[in-house]
Amino acid sequence: MTPIPELLEQLKAEADPPVDRFFARIQQQMETIGARSFFSIWKSAVEGAEYLALADHEKQTLINLGRTLGRYDVEEQRIALNHAIQEMDMHRRCAAEERRSQGKVHAVLGLVAGVFMVIILL
Repeated sequence: MTPIPELLEQLKAEADPPVDRFFARIQQQMETIGARSFFSIWKSAVEGAEYLALADHEKQTLINLGRTLGRYDVEEQRIALNHAIQEMDMHRRCAAEERRSQGKVHAVLGLVAGVFMVIILL
């Protein structure tokens, strides 16, 4: 099993921007481990990750994941990771659907505005 500092270094190196910043922030805050719990560090990093543009429910999914990481055995952590992956994928699908439906609304509004302008010009 890989120690958390080494794992964070690997995640930071392999993650694309801006996710690499998230792992770098956790890694920096690990200096306070002992005075703070890993969950506290994780939660702080999630809450301070405005650059990830996460919705509140996505942040909550990550915060819930942090409650398990480093605290339970490997299998329970694997289950928690898989659950978080499934939740984030569901959030992604919902956001894509919302974006698609909002695109249709904007297209219709644009068409209506164009028709309205033609009527005014007549």
